[in-house]
Amino acid sequence: MPPAYLKALAAKDGHHAAGYTTWSALDRFKGYTAGKDIETMDREGVATSLLSCTTPGAWFGDPEETRDPPEMNEFGGRMAADHKGGFGLFALLP
Repeated sequence: MPPAYLKALAAKDGHHAAGYTTWSALDRFKGYTAGKDIETMDREGVATSLLSCTTPGAWFGDPEETRDPPEMNEFGGRMAADHKGGFGLFALLP
């Protein structure tokens, strides 16, 4: 969960806009680290996790507020590079 994306989700929590869902499990994302993911993966016998963007994706109901997919893809790409074989990435497309 890129910090900038978590911040954007938190700012929209409880807002209603056409084409945007306000549901998200923000409490589950607080304190997220790749290290915690790796600990869970090791405990559960998971070799590789695939990263993908959660709801609502890049769309927040307003074109001016749409998140920047390259920023999110770069974050996921760094995780995959930093943890070779531990993470793969489904890139976010606008």
